Amino acid sequence: EEARIGATIVFASQKIQENLKEGQQVRNDDFFTKDSTHRSAAEEILEGVLLASQREHEEKKLKYVGNLLANIAFHPEIDRAQANLLVRLAERLSYRQLCLLFLFAPKGNPMNLKSGDYRTGGIKGTQKIALLQEIYDLYQQAMLNCGDSALIDISDIDPSRMKTHGMGGWLYQLMELKTISIDDINATANLLKD
Repeated sequence: EEARIGATIVFASQKIQENLKEGQQVRNDDFFTKDSTHRSAAEEILEGVLLASQREHEEKKLKYVGNLLANIAFHPEIDRAQANLLVRLAERLSYRQLCLLFLFAPKGNPMNLKSGDYRTGGIKGTQKIALLQEIYDLYQQAMLNCGDSALIDISDIDPSRMKTHGMGGWLYQLMELKTISIDDINATANLLKD
């Protein structure tokens, strides 16, 4: 647990240094100011991130959780409530769901994902069923959409039309999911090509 917390702090520190070198400005609102509870929003978010890191069994997520912590400090448009929500969502998602947020970030369909749903032909294989369940979970949390179509169950998923949006878009940006390993992205995409 200490190693996971330490790794998250290191990743957050590195990201803060990168942001400062790029000329980004640390937020200057009341995020770092103690309120009537004698605690700042920054302290509360730090505690939430560290508790999430302590319990995180998927260590690949730690870098991205560290990025989330660091980047919130540079985005004054994210208030305390939204920051807490983002931390809770990040904690709840699997590493593969982070890969899915990357995969479905709006940019067309460069991975040539399956076009059409799974209603005809069925879903073959437990790996594909598990992956579609993770997609459906993101959809139910309103982090993905499927254009103007509603999804009733996993067979309605059309991989070529899925898009990251809402809090999923914020997590994609703040966790810097664009830096996820291409090997992990390809492994996820390959299950969605037929």
